Amino acid sequence: MQSLLQFFPKRGEDGKMATVPKGRLRKFTSARTRDILRKSVKVAVLTLLVVLCYRWDQRRRFALDAVARDERMLNAERQVEGLRVLEVSRIEDEDPMSVYDQMMDPLPREGIRTGDAVKADEARAAPNPGEAPVSEKRPDGEGADEKSDKNEITDTEKKEESDNLWDAAEKETGKETKEKKEESDDVAAAKDPNPPEENKVPNAISETVEKEPEKKTDSAAEEIDNTKNTESLPQEPPRPASPASNGLGAFEKAPSEPREAPNEPANESLAVDGIEGTIGKLKDAIGGIKMKLDEMRPSSKMYYRGYENQPQAPAVVGPGSPSTARELERPKRDPAAGDSAGRFAREEDELIFGRREAGKERRQRLVSPWGWACVGGRCVKQERGGGRDLSSLSVCRLTCGPHGSLWPRPTLVTRIGESTIRFLFKHLTVDTIKAHGEGESLVQKAFDIFVNNLAKEHGNEEAAGHIPPEIFEQKVKVSIVVSGADTRLTLETPEAYTLDVLTQDQVTKVNVSSLSVFGARHGLETLSQLIAFDEDEGAFRIASPVTLTDAPAFKYRGILLDTSRNFLSVRSIERTLDAMAANKLNTFHWHITDSQSFPLHLEALPKMAFYGAYSPQQVYYPADVRHLVEYGRVRGIRVLPEFDVPAHVGNGWQWAEKEGLGKLVVCLNKEPWHSYCSEPPCGQLNVVNSNTFSVLSKIYEEMVSLFGPLDLFHFGGDEVNLKCWNTTEEIVRHLEEQGRGRGADAFYKLWSDFQERAFGLLTTANKGERIPGILWTSDLTLNRRAETYLDRDHYVIQIWTTKNDAVIRELLEAKFRVIFSNYDHWYLDCGFGGWVNEGNNWCSPYKGWQKVYDNSPHAIATDLTGAAHEDLILGGEAALWGEQVDDMTLDSRLWPRGAALAERLWTNPSHDWSPAASRLVHHRQRLVARGVRADRVQPEWCHQNEGHCY
Repeated sequence: MQSLLQFFPKRGEDGKMATVPKGRLRKFTSARTRDILRKSVKVAVLTLLVVLCYRWDQRRRFALDAVARDERMLNAERQVEGLRVLEVSRIEDEDPMSVYDQMMDPLPREGIRTGDAVKADEARAAPNPGEAPVSEKRPDGEGADEKSDKNEITDTEKKEESDNLWDAAEKETGKETKEKKEESDDVAAAKDPNPPEENKVPNAISETVEKEPEKKTDSAAEEIDNTKNTESLPQEPPRPASPASNGLGAFEKAPSEPREAPNEPANESLAVDGIEGTIGKLKDAIGGIKMKLDEMRPSSKMYYRGYENQPQAPAVVGPGSPSTARELERPKRDPAAGDSAGRFAREEDELIFGRREAGKERRQRLVSPWGWACVGGRCVKQERGGGRDLSSLSVCRLTCGPHGSLWPRPTLVTRIGESTIRFLFKHLTVDTIKAHGEGESLVQKAFDIFVNNLAKEHGNEEAAGHIPPEIFEQKVKVSIVVSGADTRLTLETPEAYTLDVLTQDQVTKVNVSSLSVFGARHGLETLSQLIAFDEDEGAFRIASPVTLTDAPAFKYRGILLDTSRNFLSVRSIERTLDAMAANKLNTFHWHITDSQSFPLHLEALPKMAFYGAYSPQQVYYPADVRHLVEYGRVRGIRVLPEFDVPAHVGNGWQWAEKEGLGKLVVCLNKEPWHSYCSEPPCGQLNVVNSNTFSVLSKIYEEMVSLFGPLDLFHFGGDEVNLKCWNTTEEIVRHLEEQGRGRGADAFYKLWSDFQERAFGLLTTANKGERIPGILWTSDLTLNRRAETYLDRDHYVIQIWTTKNDAVIRELLEAKFRVIFSNYDHWYLDCGFGGWVNEGNNWCSPYKGWQKVYDNSPHAIATDLTGAAHEDLILGGEAALWGEQVDDMTLDSRLWPRGAALAERLWTNPSHDWSPAASRLVHHRQRLVARGVRADRVQPEWCHQNEGHCY
């Protein structure tokens, strides 16, 4: 009943009825609620009584029909009917309310002849033991009665089969009827000591008497019952007596005597007693419900959207209060009812080692004496009282400072008012969406994600214990307008947006405008950061008025995940995409394969994953890939695949040589690995085997199908070991045949020829549409080799060396487009223990969020070349290589350092990390509330006392 009461509004202040405007649900008092429930119970009881009376009448009529039918029955049919009554009696003991249903679907009589029926017929037809039964056919046909031929089974085999059926039924029902003998015989005997046998008709209604505790019969009663059964069925073993079996004996003693209708007082009184017993039970149950209703006290909060019970929002404790604690108002509950949320218990209970046990003191809930006020752009913690207007920290952060708690910081116009508007979560709705074609559905999905994120952060805390009535009328309506038609992200897709929040009367209007659905999605993300939950009042607050114009500084803002060294689950990748969307990052660079494993299942080449996956459970199937591509798209993220060649291949390619394709990979698992690759295990493509390009073509075709439509593709292309090729006989012979020799330049030319051929295969797989390919910096880009061996129109170079490497200047001066991932700032796997040796790993030390934040691509370019080269620097990317990362450590390695990267690439601030520290700490809390297991940045004290942890 507690679950029913929670949907009724509660009593207002001072025990008075709360007043609300017309047209809304009126608040009833708890007494009124109980009165409604009592009336509902009474109606239910009356309905039940009507149903019982109807069923009683139907069963009585059925019994009368059974009497007329039984008069036309033969003895054998009566025995079958007796078996049915016995079975109904057994069923009735288990479920009395289902007896009528069982009787309305009676057992079939035609074609069923039990062994006992045949024996009874033989006994009547042959009274003398030595006389043959008339139903038995003689060779000469004498004594064969035509009627008996139609009604009796004369085949010996069928007779034996029927005997077996009867014996089986006897074994099953005999035991149960003996153990479940009821007191109904004693009750009938008490009312009528000598009832006539003709009145003992098999009547299922007489079996509805409430079952008493079982008790064994004495030996004399058993002998009497057995004698009756022996007289009625001479050839059967004795069975316990029951009203049904006694009635069956009456049939056999006088089969031709007419019987009276079963309307004697004995039978009717038994049925009435049964109904009265049932009604008595109902009365007891209703009495228990009433007692529980009287004991129940309503909770002092409203419930919206099915949220679980939460403690009431605390009242403000003034400075004169004797204590900062108050007793929590909790409704009493039945211990058997359970408490799934685990938030409420009996007042005398307390939580001990996870179990609720009787305690001596009542549970209390502390009410904080602290609040926050915005002073000088910081939320300052102060003690309540003295007329100070203080709010919770989350509400204070909405409007304090020029950018509130927004992350990443907007780049253009940012005006956030000092006031906030209170509203209830259910009153936040989308008003209009205007977009072209598929854009409308994408924006709707983005809005649903926006609402879901708010629910994750605050939704379960909503309560209305102390909310003024006017808040119930406050509405927040969101309108979204997208003027562009782009629904696929490219390097040229505009991601800018404008956001306006304005409140008039009781409606807060939010307008989001953009040139693409991705800009609109970014606007909704910003809107979610302008809303906070007020713990003091149990309602939401939105900053108003607000005017924002925002656009990213870089086109490419990415995170790299490596799923080849260690497998990452689809759920972990989804969580990474969610966190990227919360930070307005737009590229998920998926390094899906390497020499260690090939976890991608290709329908055209299934043996790649068969040989290359760590296990059958650690495979990305086509449905997984397509799901993640779409999952990212609706969150404004491109999923960029990387197929790293010609190095970083190995496991997964072993099948080719067995099928006559030759060696597609050379130096596979070759030792010592230090001489042939950068980390174990080794492996590089055999670039002189024509079958290599046939297989590579199929891989590109399927990857384009899975990840497409593509606007970028990553070829990898780093850490090619020339010694591996130079020690492979097939490759050396190929170079000698072409007269190239074995110098370094010959291998660089071989490498570049492979790269151009791979680019052509990708273009063919992409239906002839040429898209930019991305290559890591490598020996092929050093010493101005990029100008010689690579086409700047075909490739974008991703820089992973240090920020002061001369290759950066060379590439920018050669007009190559670049993406920054310099490992001295943006390699997030650095600073941990070595995995192939002792000490720290190769790129240590650890890169803290401050170092990530301060890495400016434009500043690096300016230092090296004297110009920012904004037209050539597409953006940047933080890389998390997977040698020491799996599902357990992924989130803490990425976040909140990935958020520091996001503000650098979205805002490109001119200052260092220190002005952003308080916002990052607060944003980290936001990510955790959304389910991201981000690493801690500072103690909670620093979060609550901004500016003191310097």
